[in-house]
Order: sequence, then structure tokens, then C-alpha cells
Amino acid sequence: MIAVLFGLACAVAILLVLAVGVVSYLLAWRVTRPGRHTYWDEYSFLPSDMDVPYETVTFQSADGLRLSGWLMTHNGNAPAIVMASGYRDRKASMLPVATGLWKLGLSVFLFDCRNQGDSAMDSAQTMGWREIPDMLAALDVIQQRLPGCPIGAVGWSMGAVVSIFAAARDQRIRAVVSDCAYADQTNVIAYNFQQATHLPTTPFVTLADAIIERRAGYRPSRVRPEDAIGGIAPRPILLIHAEHDDLCPLDNVKRLYARAGVPKELWIVPEVKHVGAYFVDPDRYLKRVAAFFHASLTRQL
Repeated sequence: MIAVLFGLACAVAILLVLAVGVVSYLLAWRVTRPGRHTYWDEYSFLPSDMDVPYETVTFQSADGLRLSGWLMTHNGNAPAIVMASGYRDRKASMLPVATGLWKLGLSVFLFDCRNQGDSAMDSAQTMGWREIPDMLAALDVIQQRLPGCPIGAVGWSMGAVVSIFAAARDQRIRAVVSDCAYADQTNVIAYNFQQATHLPTTPFVTLADAIIERRAGYRPSRVRPEDAIGGIAPRPILLIHAEHDDLCPLDNVKRLYARAGVPKELWIVPEVKHVGAYFVDPDRYLKRVAAFFHASLTRQL
């Protein structure tokens, strides 16, 4: 009898270990699975649909991956903004903001990070880590096409994280607008995993962290914008966040704001969810972001 019970206990233990491994692997796969082109990448709005002249620009990231963007320029030495979209999103979704900022006097370069939109597919998505060199390559495009103009960066969700990391690394970015960035990638993965499955985050997220390193060459636990954001100062940053963010809870922006240097601004938009601030009052959103960039990119550092 004891031998039977022992055998059952061992079988249950093995099944539990297998279940933990499978769930952790599926979590790692869900985070990093490569993007794919869809119907919407073939049929999407263009800047010309909004009466804004533009140029399609194809360029390469540092590792040789082909990237695609739309450049909308002004005559003269107008400030230029590089724009990055969220996780598994594409540049077309940024068009209302991009064309709105262009109409308020800013040159704009919006681009698809790897695995998104018209850019090439990579082996894995990394929620704001491998995508950093993509934004740095976009800065090269602006510098080549619009020499001498001051440059700012704006991003949403993953794109906001990319903007923070890129600005901390590259002084060419003289001002940042971050909309709904996370402070720590592991924490945001754990939060969304728990919301989706109602399972405890341990040991699944810890094991997924190691699996992701094997799949994608990085650990989410080391992707912490809150550790990098202080390196942006004395260049200004505007942190925007949705009060009821359902993907990156409000605590994320509070942590980022606490670690940012000055000058810094915090704009919490009430009663909206993830990246919903623009949709509450587009005119107010555009005017505030444009005013921030015009003031920041003309100040002496």
C-alpha cells in the first residue's frame, strides 16, 4: 500500500513539474513569438489620406534588419520627432497623432520596429529590448535627411520603453514623451499573466525568464526602464499614463517619475485605459505634446 501511495505521489509530482514547464514555455513563447504580416499591413491608411506629404524610407538596424518608416518634413529647421508604436502594433496606428503633430509644426518620422508593420521579421520580439537599435537607426535617418534639426522621441507602451532606453543611450534625443511605459518588464509580464490565468506568478514567470533567454537572447528581468530613465536628464521628459491602465498599472509611471531626473512632467489622464489618453481629447493631447516638444527642443541644454 505504501509503495502504491508513493508511486502515485511521484506521478503527481512529475505531472505538476511537467505542467509548470509547459505553462512557463507557453508564456515565454507568447511574449517572444515573432511577428507576422497581416491583411492590415497590406491595406492601411497613409499620411496622404490625411493630406500630409510624406516619403517612405527603408533603412537598416545595426544588425542589418530591414526597417520601414514614413518621413513627414517641414521646410526650414523645424524640430523632428521620431515615433515608435506599441507591442505588435504598426506605424499606421500612430497616423492621427503623427499628422496632428506635423500640422502643429513638427517634422515626424514614424517607423515600424522589427516584427511589426512593413519592417522585416526577426527571430523573436522582445517587448522593448532588441527594438532599441531600431530607434537608434531611425535617428540616423533623421540626422541624414534633416541635418542640424533638434530631435525628440515619443512612444506608446513598448514604444515608450524603447524611447526611454534610446534617449538614455543617445544624446541626439533631446526630449522624450512616454505614454504608458512599463517600469520593469518582468513585473508587467507577471501582472498580465496573473490577470489572464489567475495563477500565482511563481514559479511560472521565473522559469519563463530563463526560457526567454534561450529563445531570444535576453532576460526580461534585466529590462528595467526605471533603471535607465535617470540617464535622460537634464533633457526633459513628459510621462503620460492612463489612470486605469489595464496592461501597465499606474504604479509603473509613478516608479518611472520617481527615478527620472529634472526637468520632468507627469500627466495622469483620469478614467482611461492603456494608451487611451489621446482618444479622450485629441486636440488637447496634440497641443500639449507639441507644446512640450517645441519648448524642449528650442531650449539650451
